Amino acid sequence: MEPSAEPTTPAADPGPPPLSLHELESELLGLAGHITAAECGFLRLLAEFDDRGGWCGVGVRSCAHWLTWRAGMSLRTATEHLRVAHALTRLPRITEAFAAGRISYSKIRAITRLAGAEDSVLARLTPTPAATPHTPAPCTTTASPHLGADPTTDPRPGDDSITCDAGDDPGPAR
Repeated sequence: MEPSAEPTTPAADPGPPPLSLHELESELLGLAGHITAAECGFLRLLAEFDDRGGWCGVGVRSCAHWLTWRAGMSLRTATEHLRVAHALTRLPRITEAFAAGRISYSKIRAITRLAGAEDSVLARLTPTPAATPHTPAPCTTTASPHLGADPTTDPRPGDDSITCDAGDDPGPAR
């Protein structure tokens, strides 16, 4: 009697070698830029969809309600997306930077809260040498409580600011 041969299983495919940390970082930042660009595309379409009444239907009260129903967003998130989407229609240079993935959605939200004149906002949003197309400089915004005031009669012009940090942050704690 011959010894029974053990069935051989093919060696598991080890797959590609793991990425180096630099490659991982590059891949993450590249994807972040693509996500940002896609979000800009979503918001552009959303503004048009709302303007054209695409959301109108039996029982649908607003585009924000349509987004909660069809896209699974909370009402608050949907309302904010619509606010930003409509603001972007008046800010072509900011929209261009957003579409290119150079400014994140969180920064766009802050800018659209402040933006009266697009160029003045962009002039104050000065990227640092550490910023690249996929790694925009960290920015914070400060809005004065009288943001909607007439700039010719506003007693405190210049209270609204956007500050970009050079990156003194040592990074995440480990």
